[in-house]
Amino acid sequence: MRIYCDSNVFRKAKKESKQFNEAVYNIMQALKPNFLFLFSEAHMSDLSKSQKTYRDDDLIMMEEYVNNNYICRDHIEKSVKFYLATPIEAYDGYDYQASESFLENPFEAFNDMFDFEGGEQLGAMFKQLFDIQIFPDVNIDTSALSPEYRELANQFQGVKTISDALKKMKGIGAFLDSDIAFKKHRAMLSTYVNRDDYSYDQWSFDFDERMKNTVFGKSFTELVEQTIADMDKYDEYTNFINTYVQLEFFGVTEERSGKKQKLKKNSHLDLHKDASHAFFASKADFFVTDDIGVQTKAFILYKLFNITTQVLSIKDFIARSTLLLKNEDNNAIFAKGLSFSFKNGFIINQSVFRQQTVIKTLYPIFNYFNRLQTNTSHNQQSVQLFKSYGNFHGIMFAEITLLIKKCERIFGPVTDLKETNNLKEFGKYKDGEPIRTWSFNGVTATLSWEKNTYMQRIIVLTLWL
Repeated sequence: MRIYCDSNVFRKAKKESKQFNEAVYNIMQALKPNFLFLFSEAHMSDLSKSQKTYRDDDLIMMEEYVNNNYICRDHIEKSVKFYLATPIEAYDGYDYQASESFLENPFEAFNDMFDFEGGEQLGAMFKQLFDIQIFPDVNIDTSALSPEYRELANQFQGVKTISDALKKMKGIGAFLDSDIAFKKHRAMLSTYVNRDDYSYDQWSFDFDERMKNTVFGKSFTELVEQTIADMDKYDEYTNFINTYVQLEFFGVTEERSGKKQKLKKNSHLDLHKDASHAFFASKADFFVTDDIGVQTKAFILYKLFNITTQVLSIKDFIARSTLLLKNEDNNAIFAKGLSFSFKNGFIINQSVFRQQTVIKTLYPIFNYFNRLQTNTSHNQQSVQLFKSYGNFHGIMFAEITLLIKKCERIFGPVTDLKETNNLKEFGKYKDGEPIRTWSFNGVTATLSWEKNTYMQRIIVLTLWL
């Protein structure tokens, strides 16, 4: 199983940290041999403003749990990628100084991008593109607008081209990182609508439709859709991030903190970072965070997007982890667990013609497999264990390594003399070809790639009886 923790959870597992929590440290130490901890580009962003000494210390500590299980987004291909990179290697792949320079002065930073030999033609091409007029030659009389709108409208006076817009965006980084600016935006909205008429805390998931009865005149999902460009309509990342941010911006949720539950100081960048954590955590089985605001929005989005990831507080995480650790199979439990699932599991599909039966197990075998399939053909019987996904997040090679270790604990050493565990080697195997083989008590077990009914490549453990 995959576990995704936000940055604060890792700090609680760091002995040198002021936030150190011994219970968190102990449970993460107990889990790391048998579970996969993921880290993402969101963790890198959290550390981007830390001093190098402290940052490297945190990255090294994080590696103790996450190893090289790195998940990020290819923002050009617009797809999620799993890479073999340690936290320090991943962090070194980003140029945060360049991104901050761009946010401070987009126009100058963009021009500097083409300041190299041979870049003149490329720069000229983009200049032609950026000189295209995007706004008509119309002067807006802002004096008739109310004060809260006048300042915003004045920012767009004289903007006709993309280049004009970039020039106006000077200092955008400070604006995006300002909790005061976000507070003003939220306050401006509250003068037009009463969030009690549609908020999540008052109306649960009915908030979506209830927004139609307000001045917005549209449901929440319709409003969010209007903020997404046509080219990004089917981009899961953009849809997820926008929905997360708009939950807070439209007042569907309100993040509060402290004993007096005052509104939490948030900025646009803060929300974007939290949204990124929730997005990457959606590729794991569990998302662990003690930030109640993040918990709430992640829970809402996982429901809206039909994501099966479970959101856990640290207290819930410790309780659940205790059960997961008890569920780790050994020789005695593995055989009994199979027998129990055959007798009491839920039969999903049974084919007399193909002599196959698919059973939903009552617990995840190896804390991974949740399906059993029995096959009878040519007087040979086999049992296949595989994982059925509510949401398919792809397969990590690290999952194969982990399953090999668990199989060795039950079946003993491999019998095929394939001893190397170089993660990259697993990609060379064809579907159905044994990646590893074990022989014990007259039974042969193989771990292999197979295709499920959705033509997704999955890991299958086959027991040949």
